[in-house]
Amino acid sequence: MRNLPEITNIQSIDADYEGNVFGTGILEERSVFWKIDNEGNPSVLDGFLLENTENAQHITPKGVYVDSKGYFYTWYEMGVPASEFYDDEEADVYSMVDRIYIKDAQLNTIFYVQVANSRGSELLSFVLDENDKPTIIAKNMDGIYIQTIDMENMDFYAKTHVENINLTEMTENIFLTETGILFCLGSTLYEYDYDNQETGIILCLSSYGILPSNILYLGMKNNVIEVIDNYSDNSNSEYIALIEGVNEKIILTLSKLQVSIDLEKIVADFNRFSKSSRVEIMSYNNNNDYDKALAQLKLDIIRGAASDIIDVSRIDYGVFYDKEILVDLYTYMQNDEECNANMLMSSVAEAYEINGHLFSICPAFQIYSMWGKNSIINNRSGITLAELKKMLEDGGKSLNAIYGFSADEKVLTTLCTFGMDEFVDWDNGTCDFTGEYFEEILTFANEYDGGYTDEGILREIEKGDIVMSVGMISSIADYQIQSKLYQNDLTFVGYPVGSGSGTAISYRGSELAVNAQGANKDAAWEFVKYYLLNGYVDQGFPTIKTQFDEVMEAAKESIIVTSEEGTYEAERGTCFDGNIYIQVFSAEQDDIDAVRRLINIADNKFEYNTNILNIIDEEAQSYFAGQKDMKNVAELIQNRVQLYLSENKE
Repeated sequence: MRNLPEITNIQSIDADYEGNVFGTGILEERSVFWKIDNEGNPSVLDGFLLENTENAQHITPKGVYVDSKGYFYTWYEMGVPASEFYDDEEADVYSMVDRIYIKDAQLNTIFYVQVANSRGSELLSFVLDENDKPTIIAKNMDGIYIQTIDMENMDFYAKTHVENINLTEMTENIFLTETGILFCLGSTLYEYDYDNQETGIILCLSSYGILPSNILYLGMKNNVIEVIDNYSDNSNSEYIALIEGVNEKIILTLSKLQVSIDLEKIVADFNRFSKSSRVEIMSYNNNNDYDKALAQLKLDIIRGAASDIIDVSRIDYGVFYDKEILVDLYTYMQNDEECNANMLMSSVAEAYEINGHLFSICPAFQIYSMWGKNSIINNRSGITLAELKKMLEDGGKSLNAIYGFSADEKVLTTLCTFGMDEFVDWDNGTCDFTGEYFEEILTFANEYDGGYTDEGILREIEKGDIVMSVGMISSIADYQIQSKLYQNDLTFVGYPVGSGSGTAISYRGSELAVNAQGANKDAAWEFVKYYLLNGYVDQGFPTIKTQFDEVMEAAKESIIVTSEEGTYEAERGTCFDGNIYIQVFSAEQDDIDAVRRLINIADNKFEYNTNILNIIDEEAQSYFAGQKDMKNVAELIQNRVQLYLSENKE
């Protein structure tokens, strides 16, 4: 197919019987119809006349279709006066509708039909069925229905309701077949059968390099699944036929609690181009019982029943790392010219090492730390709880002058996450929660009750009531915003810890590991490597050094936007604080240097040891409620955590 160089975001595609191809897309920030004639010449089709749109708003084309008789069907979404549909609405109230214009070969409108997109009514799909009849699939308060357009009487035929099918708002790509309805939920392709009124899974599209969000056409006939999709960003569309046959690729399985869009895209990309392997995702949390799914995944890992590749983002694998359950990725990196350990951000790799071994990787990371006014902190980096209290007292402040411990993330949980290595000896499987440092954490969590304000943090900082913040830095813009909040008097001191900088690194995204007991470890590494090298999607900081440097340089560039209103520089980050709207733009070199320093001093891994944190939180509640004293609570935590560590070492 010829390229349409200026057309992007192709939304639909169809062809007539003369070989002309039609579609919709974006040209210079407006939706247009386009055509490629049977000699390969591209053009934009302008001048569509749309009847009864004098009062319409937000008119957006959604699709174009051509039947065997040469009729055009152009599908638009628009806002029209709600009084056109509802007797109880005023004319100045607008309602969204889907309107389908039927046009002849000269693009003159013959008539149009429309479906309200409100009050439970919605047009899900417009298709030309197997007999070339224009048909809609829609829903209303009574359920899903199919309705064919009566070309002779210029209206819809009666509705045919479909029984025992539930098409949710997340359903994509709905198409009719001779025997039923094809549709996608996530990357899974389903078929609803008219005869038995049942829905069955056909296959996972991402396993074959296809993402539902890219599909322009989907059909099935004689057990052949046909797909036309937009794979690349340069307006190329591809035709794919999936035919049952012998698969010669190595099938790799990837276990994950919940499937993310970013990981699904990487899997689809890998499967599209890999000549030797294919990755299939196994989601553990299909019944929305997260705790049960997490427990099952962990059990499968320990007993060797897990997949070739494992997302260990919420797995406390540190307690069983020495059982040779996960592969040390350094063993592959030392012989891989495309991806070796020297290519990684050193502080990130070191934070995730266990005794010099690296068992998991992710293409992006973020930073957790504590920061605030340098007039209070005095350029300190790394601080204990006792030193933090004294520093605040010397400035005439209490613990509640610290902002950022959120209501849904307990102070105790956060402090123990940073201090876990102080209490647990992972190598020997032992712990000690009976010491003075843990008592200091319990005291801190009991005394802290705020840092929150209805007036806005900027006002509180200006008044001096807030002098420090805790939280996450995942971009240069995050740093710029905090610098602006603290009026350029910003220093990072780190969370209070027994030793170290108190600044920690956390992977951002799926944290992948290779199952050491799997039969396809080499092939599994090839996918993990592909994910590491290609999985960064502008969220957080890249783990690969060269990509990190590129992101740092790009942050210094201005984003210039040209529109009808003129040319202006777009912001790189925003923060709405009370009545104050904060914007930050291109970064200065000082901003870049400050973030680099922060990443370089990070010497800890911010990781939720879920089981241990749950034990601590459960037992600490009796101390916070005044039911038990601190020493009794610490002993209970000590005994329960030690039992957990011992069980996982067996």
